[in-house]
Amino acid sequence: MRLTTAPVTGATLDRARPDGVLRDGVDASVAVDETRLGEGSPTGTFFDFAPLHLITTSTLSRIAELSPRGTVEPERYRPNIIIQTPGREFTENDWVGRDLRIGTSVVLRVIGRTHRCAVPTLEHGELPRDTAALQVPAEHNRVTPMDHFGPLPCAGVYAQVLRPGRIQINDAAELA
Repeated sequence: MRLTTAPVTGATLDRARPDGVLRDGVDASVAVDETRLGEGSPTGTFFDFAPLHLITTSTLSRIAELSPRGTVEPERYRPNIIIQTPGREFTENDWVGRDLRIGTSVVLRVIGRTHRCAVPTLEHGELPRDTAALQVPAEHNRVTPMDHFGPLPCAGVYAQVLRPGRIQINDAAELA
């Protein structure tokens, strides 16, 4: 292993297949899919896939509604931005390929649905393990995240920055 500030040319990332994790448990050895590290990121940047992960309050509400615990913690999904939306559906599924304005200057391009791995099921600080964090999207939001993947459990979307700027809590977000 080597720590670096820039991605190594040709670096890949192994993602455990979510169905295997749900079936066999987080400690089991399961099949993985190999993807190029930073595939949705601008050249010279260093992200596992894309610069931003967005999730809506609608998606979080739907997951909570379908969860045996009746609640969900947003930090399980590690979003950069949570967007307040009405309803209890996986709203952002329809945002792929569209631009999103936040505040007065920021413009993002939604590049794909976020396929979920086993990480949301793990302990997060004081939060205990919660298999429903993956099981609910696996049962109720199995969609194709991007062209080169088949249907997978998804929650949230990935985005690229088209126009940077400063955003603040309660800034308006509008799809172009």
